[in-house]
Amino acid sequence: MDGHQLAAWIDSYVDAWSTNEPADIVALFSEGARYYTAPWREPWEGHDGILEGWLEEQRDDPGTWRFRYEVLAASGELGFVRGWTDYTDGDRYVNLWIVRLGPDGLCSEFTEWFMEPSLIDSLTAPTERLDDRKGGNNVSSRHAGDRSRKL
Repeated sequence: MDGHQLAAWIDSYVDAWSTNEPADIVALFSEGARYYTAPWREPWEGHDGILEGWLEEQRDDPGTWRFRYEVLAASGELGFVRGWTDYTDGDRYVNLWIVRLGPDGLCSEFTEWFMEPSLIDSLTAPTERLDDRKGGNNVSSRHAGDRSRKL
């Protein structure tokens, strides 16, 4: 995988976050995928587990968040993404996502590392994407926030 492939997967993730449509969510992950909402938590496993966690435990409503990201690195099947989420209620989160994509472009493992809002005050997000695709990685999307928000 390269940075453009990872960015395309992240864009699809943000689209799925925006719609909360089961088909959009499932289309991101391999059948046996593991989704860690934090590295120390038990993962959501397989399509059914990921759908249940996404829609029942951490669902964010469209229009309640903005998300932007930058691809930090991508090599082999691993990619690293830093993201920022701003919620309309004022909450803010900064995440590091570790994404493992197979040759088919599906994610087999997704791990979120997130920072609590109190730690973010001194951090700033870039105003432009690092790549030039679509004008950069600044995705002003509906993905209501980093999925860590409701944890």
